Amino acid sequence: MAEGKQSRYLSGWQVVLIVVLVAGAVGFSVGLLDRNHSHHQEWAETTCIVDAYGIVSVGTLLADDTKVQQYRGEYTVRYLFKGRDYSQKIDAGFTDSDRRWVEQRIAIDPGNACPFNIRVNPQNPHEIRRVVASK
Repeated sequence: MAEGKQSRYLSGWQVVLIVVLVAGAVGFSVGLLDRNHSHHQEWAETTCIVDAYGIVSVGTLLADDTKVQQYRGEYTVRYLFKGRDYSQKIDAGFTDSDRRWVEQRIAIDPGNACPFNIRVNPQNPHEIRRVVASK
């Protein structure tokens, strides 16, 4: 090769470096995806009892240049995990601008079963998630 001209090809160490970097990035990404995917699957699924329900104002939504107040339903639920009783608030799964509509959807007398199961974080039993597939 003439002096001053650079090769269009990568040298051996450059190829090795690129392969190592790409393999590391792919491995790291797959590890993150796998950890996030299995995260909630490892949580224990259980039933719960409704202690109370309420409506929470969650802000405004701009629709056709008009501010519309949004409301979300929320339950205070009780559940057993590893023989211990816990109580937490959880999103009921209904949000709308019609407060009355949200309340009608979530109205449950205290002491009745939750309309869904929950998953409990075994590392922190105060952390729960509503199971989307309802009963």
